[in-house]
Amino acid sequence: MDNKHTKDDRVSENANDGNNHENDKNTYYLNSFSHLSEKDMTAIYRDCQYNEYAIKEILTLISQDGIIGFDFFRVTKSYDFNYVGSTAPDELKAYFRLGFWQLDALYGTLNQEAYRIIDYSEFPQQQHAKQNFDEYLTLVTERLYADYKDVLLFNTTKASFNLCSFKKKAQYFQRLRSTMNLIYKRIHIQQLLTPSAEDINRLKAQNTPQLEQPRLALIQALYNLTEGELMHLKTIAAGGSAKDIARQSGRSYRYIQNIILELIEKLQLINKDELETIAQIIMTYED
Repeated sequence: MDNKHTKDDRVSENANDGNNHENDKNTYYLNSFSHLSEKDMTAIYRDCQYNEYAIKEILTLISQDGIIGFDFFRVTKSYDFNYVGSTAPDELKAYFRLGFWQLDALYGTLNQEAYRIIDYSEFPQQQHAKQNFDEYLTLVTERLYADYKDVLLFNTTKASFNLCSFKKKAQYFQRLRSTMNLIYKRIHIQQLLTPSAEDINRLKAQNTPQLEQPRLALIQALYNLTEGELMHLKTIAAGGSAKDIARQSGRSYRYIQNIILELIEKLQLINKDELETIAQIIMTYED
């Protein structure tokens, strides 16, 4: 990494880097997200240029198994933000112009740390997009701190994601977490971006729309899980045994053992230990 970077401008999970207005020369005031100029885009990508080597390094590490890019945002309580990522300028401009930034929880609320999957084709903005967003899925992890939140997005295709086993999909989210930790060590942010008053007022007025379906329902549909199977997974995630499930459900112990074996096969796992781990991940989507 270039020695011109200092500890003061490094992305930190403890320091409030994104909420510092003391050095106004590093603050850029954007036009409306729906009418971003070339000058706006240059400002948005300033930290990408500054971190070009680190971005390539991170992209090389994560771009396996269908991951095609990443985006990192730090968003303050006053709606200022920093951006570093690998998305092409025309796609990022469309992302802002079409309002997708309002849908992926960049300005939402959460409890400490959360994971989610976003399918932009579910939203009406997609029909006006020149870019074919409906081919893609975005995997998201978010971390909330006192004065800001950090959001990391992995971009992949539906075709690639849907071909993966459940174990591989779980590994994607483990990779998200590890990549966030790597960003804290390798990425340096300097350019603070302030949205227009119009966009800030819109955010305050609408308070970020939610996905039409609860996140757990999306996972349930993705893996064709029944309500009963979800209840069993919830018990397993909490450390419950087959006997516990049998007692709660009024079913025989042998019947529940067969259900557990069917879940292991359905989720393409190897043993009960893996099932417990996957169950715990699934339950993080419970609203």
